[in-house]
Amino acid sequence: MSETRVFVRTQLGQLELDKLDGNLSEDEKRLICLIDGQNSIADLRRKAPHEVRDYLGELLSHLLLKGFIIDIRQEIKEKKTFIRTHLGDLALEQPDRNTSEGELYVLSLLDGRINVAELRTKITSFTSYDVLDLVNKLLLKELIIEQPLAESIDKKEKMLKHANASQTLHLEMLLLAEVEVERRLEVEQELVALREKYAQSQSDLSKITSDYEGMRSKITLYRREVEAKITEQQAEIVAISGQNQGDRTQRMKLETDLIQLRLKMEMMQDMMGKQSAVLDETIQQRLLLAQLAAQAERKQNKVNAESRVRTHPQYARVRGLDFFKKFRNSDLDELLSWSELIHVKENETIISEGEFGLTFYIVLSGKLLVLKDKHTIMMLSTGDSFGECSHFSEGELLRDISVRSQSECELLLFEPVYLEKAELMLRMNLAESLVRTQVKRQRRMMKVMVKMLS
Repeated sequence: MSETRVFVRTQLGQLELDKLDGNLSEDEKRLICLIDGQNSIADLRRKAPHEVRDYLGELLSHLLLKGFIIDIRQEIKEKKTFIRTHLGDLALEQPDRNTSEGELYVLSLLDGRINVAELRTKITSFTSYDVLDLVNKLLLKELIIEQPLAESIDKKEKMLKHANASQTLHLEMLLLAEVEVERRLEVEQELVALREKYAQSQSDLSKITSDYEGMRSKITLYRREVEAKITEQQAEIVAISGQNQGDRTQRMKLETDLIQLRLKMEMMQDMMGKQSAVLDETIQQRLLLAQLAAQAERKQNKVNAESRVRTHPQYARVRGLDFFKKFRNSDLDELLSWSELIHVKENETIISEGEFGLTFYIVLSGKLLVLKDKHTIMMLSTGDSFGECSHFSEGELLRDISVRSQSECELLLFEPVYLEKAELMLRMNLAESLVRTQVKRQRRMMKVMVKMLS
């Protein structure tokens, strides 16, 4: 080991030194206290206690292996590039006394594109040794990292985020599946109960209708008989009055019979009124049963839609989008039946500024550019929508932007004319999702404008 080598403590070595019950032996502690980035091995040999000097090299090798110290003049390849960390950016924005002017100057030049050889040519106030010294110090303070290491860290973070997102989506799908199964069981139980009530009500209605028709026939026949008797009695009264005006007894008897017949006639009319009320009630029950049957049919249609939509090839992708998170499965089934899946190649124009159009789109995959007067103002990706402004604007049927694909994309196309036939809840959820997407888009545009102005 060369006597001119200089070592410096790492953060791990400083932490181990600060511990009261660390893993360092007493000799290692004495030696690491002398390592300050300035003393060479020869200096350490002179300053170290006599009992340490005999095996100084062995102690230094042990500290190097454990990562408690590092050679400050460690060789750095000429083509190696470095990039600032978040701590490095903070150190440039808010310098402190722990960072020298030389370190700040070198830190400002390291942007991930300049290597050590190029850095040496740009710095004239420091020697080559000073440049390597400064880069090593910045590495020890974690203000910079090697470019491949930064890319590896970014890649790991992206993979971790993707894994977390996939796990979250899987859990959400499981929860949604459990909720849908529970809802389907409840609807099926309600349908069974409604069918039983409907069958019982149909049986009661048939019996009431049969009884009513029989009673009505009897009343009609009896009424005709009574009217015939009244006519006969009146004829006898007229005949008796003409033949013998003095026979009052027989006339009074006939008048009494006539009054009784009229009372019976009134009773029959009252009975007819009651039967009519029963018939009205029966008709109302029939209407109610018809409404219940229609409601049961609608629920059955929703159950069928919830089963049918799960077999749609785009169901899993659409259900995973934030745009459709408040939609029921029956709503998705109806929307997907109206939609059209479009495959778009790279650099293909979907809508053009100034053209007529009412259709709107939802991005399933890929990236697209939004252009205004041939200038790019925004980028769209999975879950975004575009083209809905013409649908919401009254009388403004011309597109005010152009949208072009930056990569191969898959889009869902919707025709607004079909929305007029949809349920109110579906239209409200769709309008809310479109408005929420527009708000997010406006916020992104505001950030871009603020960044351009600053």
